[in-house]
Amino acid sequence: MNRRRGTILGISAALAVALLATPLLLARGGGSTCPLGMGGRSHGAAMLGGHSGHGGFGQMERLIRELDLTDEQKEALHRVHATTREKNAEARTVLHDGFMEAAKILIADPQNVAGARAAITSRQATLNEIKENALTGVSQGLAVLTPEQRAKLSTHLEAPAKELAR
Repeated sequence: MNRRRGTILGISAALAVALLATPLLLARGGGSTCPLGMGGRSHGAAMLGGHSGHGGFGQMERLIRELDLTDEQKEALHRVHATTREKNAEARTVLHDGFMEAAKILIADPQNVAGARAAITSRQATLNEIKENALTGVSQGLAVLTPEQRAKLSTHLEAPAKELAR
């Protein structure tokens, strides 16, 4: 049961990060500028250590070009991403502190898994806050898209499922 909770926590954290990145990735453009046309280095490339255009992110760039976002949509998505990131800033710090506390507990006593688990579990409300803010941000980001753009996005999301079904 406790191992399951830890697995769920890890998956939830990864989901939250992915959901936070979605509005940014939807607005991602090519080149070395801000994907939203705001200048500066690409946020997506910065997140990937400067390796944009590889694997799934290359496919994402093609999808973004297909969506043909307007400047207004790009700006709106940038605002949604910034707002969501700002809302989660304190929560990310609290969650990070919990992981650091758990690490310190395990360094002091590698057998004290229960103590480390308690340090992380006590941050469950914070993780829920991050997930809720991320879902709200994704919802707001998707609301910026036209029905046609959302249909293209939906078609793109269905493609991997169809490949798995083969």
